[in-house]
Amino acid sequence: MTDEVPRPVRYVLVLSLLAVTLHWPSRVYDTHSRGERLLRGLRYSLFNAAFGWWGLPWGPVRTVQAFAANLTGVPAEGVDDA
Repeated sequence: MTDEVPRPVRYVLVLSLLAVTLHWPSRVYDTHSRGERLLRGLRYSLFNAAFGWWGLPWGPVRTVQAFAANLTGVPAEGVDDA
């Protein structure tokens, strides 16, 4: 089943280098179903699993937060990502 109206969402990326942890949003995606949001988020979660948890103390914290956000995407209502 798909949504009637596309839902704009972003995903979260986390990159850690020992004492430095960076996190930023992805571009906006117009998604049509929960399954599509989950599959798109999986790619970002795999990146975070490989590169996000290394930095202490914030790497593990930000990585877990990103996993939660990437399950359904972060709503990006009213965002123009041209």
